Amino acid sequence: MLRPCTGALAAAARAGDEAARMLSARAKDRSRLCGATAEAFLKRARALAGLREEPKFLLVRVFDAVRTELLAVGRHLADTGVLPDRDAVFFLTFAEARSALALAQPSRNHSVPADDGARRLRAVVARRRADYAREMHRRRVPRVLLSDGTEPEAALGAGTAGGPREPGILRGVPVSAGTVAAAARVVLDPGNASLLPGEVLVAPSTDPGWTAAPGRCGCPRALRRCP
Repeated sequence: MLRPCTGALAAAARAGDEAARMLSARAKDRSRLCGATAEAFLKRARALAGLREEPKFLLVRVFDAVRTELLAVGRHLADTGVLPDRDAVFFLTFAEARSALALAQPSRNHSVPADDGARRLRAVVARRRADYAREMHRRRVPRVLLSDGTEPEAALGAGTAGGPREPGILRGVPVSAGTVAAAARVVLDPGNASLLPGEVLVAPSTDPGWTAAPGRCGCPRALRRCP
């Protein structure tokens, strides 16, 4: 059952309705046909635009169901002493998780696991957790990673985003062609972007959610990503 929009969603819906009416009225000033066509297309666009996100929404729900099941498995493995805690299961492959469940069979005592299998799994979890913690400290998402985890831009050394740091210099990866000299503004949240015309937008990383930020602010000549 669909619930009515409230709060910010309701305000956004009203603003969308008003914008659609304004555009339809402008088109109608040219001709009735233009007005009717614009109104029809705007209604269809607003009604169907959400379908673009529908596959992602359904996929996220599947991931949530899988995560719930894995947490139950992790809790069981932690209770039997095979893994150090329930979240450790997320650092195992499905095959490794199945082998961990085999170690946790009631017919075997694993309250303090001493067999090689349990020790190996704990070592795997510890190693992958260390890798995960290291990756979480990346200041930007690498554009390319080699099969061994090497970031080519960082390996190239000076002159790249991963090169040596110099006092007072912030290196990044430009996402627009050309060269510009202007004031730079560091923005960490596109929802709170406050830029002036001509400023260069600097961000840790970008995704499709940032698309509207430059247009809304009407300003940056280039978008750069921090190292």
